[in-house]
Amino acid sequence: MKPAANAIVTHQRRILLLLRGATAPWAPLKWALPGGYLERGETPLQGLLRELQEETGLTQPLFVQGPLNTGPHYIFRVSTPTPKIQLLDGEHDQYRWVSPRDTLKYDLAPHVTQILRKYQ
Repeated sequence: MKPAANAIVTHQRRILLLLRGATAPWAPLKWALPGGYLERGETPLQGLLRELQEETGLTQPLFVQGPLNTGPHYIFRVSTPTPKIQLLDGEHDQYRWVSPRDTLKYDLAPHVTQILRKYQ
């Protein structure tokens, strides 16, 4: 399995969900967490920060916890002081800040439900 890193990103107790586009290569039209595969030579944290910037425009300052587990699919908690997101990668069509109790009402990508239940 190729190593990956994803984040449960929060702002004022709300979780960031990204809607994958209809032509996304994985889980089209499903709500997902930011993140993706690590590039050769990247640490999980480096890969996560790159993916956050590529997908959402989020850069420092961020408060990052983790990884919360051992790989190959690393999970982090990230808190951001801003709710402003820019969908930059073309893979996502929308974003929403959702209360933790409402996340499971969304049509989530595979494994997102388990990640949220375990780590939020």
